[in-house]
Amino acid sequence: MAENSEKPKKKKSGKITTFFFIFSLAIVAVIAITEFSGNKDRHLESTDFNVWFLFGAIGCFLVALFCETVKYAHLLKGKGIKNRWKLGFTDAVIGKYYDNITPAGAGGQGFQMYHLKKNGCDFGTAGGLPIIGFMGLQFAFVFVGVLTMIFGNGLIDKEMVVLKVTAIAGLIFYAFIPMCIVFFIIAPKPLEAIVRWATRLLARIHIVKDPDTAVKNAIGSLQAYTAVLRSFSRQGSQIVFVFVVSLIYQLALMCMPWFVLRFFGADIAFLPCFCKVVYVYAAITLVFTPGNSGAAEASFYMVFSTLKGGAIFWGMLVWRGLCFYSWILLGAIVQSCERIRDRKAEAREAAGGKAAECEQTAVNAQIAGGIGTDSADEMKQAGIAEYK
Repeated sequence: MAENSEKPKKKKSGKITTFFFIFSLAIVAVIAITEFSGNKDRHLESTDFNVWFLFGAIGCFLVALFCETVKYAHLLKGKGIKNRWKLGFTDAVIGKYYDNITPAGAGGQGFQMYHLKKNGCDFGTAGGLPIIGFMGLQFAFVFVGVLTMIFGNGLIDKEMVVLKVTAIAGLIFYAFIPMCIVFFIIAPKPLEAIVRWATRLLARIHIVKDPDTAVKNAIGSLQAYTAVLRSFSRQGSQIVFVFVVSLIYQLALMCMPWFVLRFFGADIAFLPCFCKVVYVYAAITLVFTPGNSGAAEASFYMVFSTLKGGAIFWGMLVWRGLCFYSWILLGAIVQSCERIRDRKAEAREAAGGKAAECEQTAVNAQIAGGIGTDSADEMKQAGIAEYK
């Protein structure tokens, strides 16, 4: 019955993923038509490439990957894990993989928890580390976003009013969970009352079907986050470390588009590009497609299509390839390697069990006097050889 109930969920999830994939392709197709139907002279044959900038863009991705790896490897220190660097790497990649294939980027932490538990971590470590890693990235992006909107607002074109408004709204939304957790630590009862009121309101307008379950899940998640952060807050050096590496991760992603655009010959200064990218990332948080697909491509093109020179369309594809599809590809490779490892371990375990069973059968038969010592040894060796 359990297997049958899982099938409709998997089919529904597959249909949603397929829909978003087709939606993203449609957005890219519209952008391509817009780009190549005019007289913008931004085709590849008229582009002055600079390969060093491409290396810089790839370097940004590698810096982001390193920051996530070192963050989890550092948090695993002292937890009794032998290969903490390997586990930190695989857990970081798996988290990003599921963040990028689930709507609203909400799927990574659960799979990270399962992965850590499967690889020998206790329940507290497996449940706490992904939450700490997630919150570090949240606070780091809010920090970058607020500073950019305060000091870099003048570098955004005055005509981009829609981008500015949606970016502010997106940053507020992005900061909502961290703010709720901080508020929940300070005043849990008032926030519980607000959650119950908001859930009842959503139930009345038929957005939430089961308000009691929704309230229970929301408050339970806040309590879990709060418990982890309260424990983590006692370790000042850990807080600073997680925030710094999360900040470097966010800065690397924000810098990547400048390198890509410069590789394709676009004429743009670093600071205006950096600020526009922060605004784009803040704005697309309001779109709940996996990896903000569709919205990311459209926003990127809308912001940078006015640049003179450079193959902007191809730059958009390379940027998405590095910051989005690279995580998916790397995650698929890591999980394939994990499955192969698990299957080999299961095969070895099964072989050991069968060999032990044959050995015990032979010993029992020998004790019973049914066969001689030589025959018993032959049976053991045959059983071991068969199941190796």
